Amino acid sequence: SHGGSVAPGYKGLTVSGIAEGVSKLMQQQGWDDNTLVGYSMGGRVALYMASRHPEAIGQVVAVSTTAGIENRAERDQRRTKDEDLSRRMREVGLRRFLDEWYEQPLFEKLRDSPKFSGILERRQSGDVEKLAQALEYGTVGRQPSLWGELKDLRKRVLFVAGSTDRKYVSLARQMRRAIREGSRGADVVDGRVQIAIATGTGHAPHLEAPQSVTGSIKNFDLIVGRIRRQEEKEGIRTAKKSIKQKQEQVNDKSLTSEEPQSQKKSGRRGGRGGRGGKGKGDRGGRGGSKKKNKNKGGEGKKSSFWSSPSGKK
Repeated sequence: SHGGSVAPGYKGLTVSGIAEGVSKLMQQQGWDDNTLVGYSMGGRVALYMASRHPEAIGQVVAVSTTAGIENRAERDQRRTKDEDLSRRMREVGLRRFLDEWYEQPLFEKLRDSPKFSGILERRQSGDVEKLAQALEYGTVGRQPSLWGELKDLRKRVLFVAGSTDRKYVSLARQMRRAIREGSRGADVVDGRVQIAIATGTGHAPHLEAPQSVTGSIKNFDLIVGRIRRQEEKEGIRTAKKSIKQKQEQVNDKSLTSEEPQSQKKSGRRGGRGGRGGKGKGDRGGRGGSKKKNKNKGGEGKKSSFWSSPSGKK
């Protein structure tokens, strides 16, 4: 976004165009399990990918960024403002434009940094036209708002903001809240969605306090690793539980199919006993038949005896 690469037409400079290009690159390189770090416009690209191209990334670190502008009128106003700025850049040249750009209150802390002169020098060596196009087409005024999609975000996210950059500290908290209100709100509790506030820094904490921001990212990666191991354990436990439940269902079906046969055998044995036969299970039946039936043909009467609940004919 600072004029160091070539994009195929203006569409390649929009947030959606950059996201599509980065997604293809990552898939080609096999970088599916990665941490995508983006600052400002780059943070918007990272969030866009997490929402629209989740298969291409592992987790996201979004520094001093936003999910877009919800209000259509405000979005149009911002687009017009950035188009005017891009024209201003072309008119006055990069050096003067950057002097004006960094006079914004947003960059007060960065201007006070001993590293600022080196940062400014590097920026001044950029390509004016490419930077103007990046500002014009990559503006948040052209980007679709992602606020309504945050509730469905499934990626692990770390939001980073400088403590004196109140606007973006507030935005980071609002984005976390939006994710919390989604279907996986519990993710905030177990560390999937975090906020890191870099003390004493402004809109560019990664430049003003790189060690602090790097430490936050490393800590985030450690938490991600812990969560991943926990998920693997839970996955194994869930798989074992599922196998056990399926085995129990198979056993239950097996017992159900055998039950009528066992009942049938029991019925045949009772019948023999009632007839005074050789069944060992009902000696009372044999005695009863001898007492009640002295004449021939008593076999039929025995049957009548066993069918009567009262024991009477």
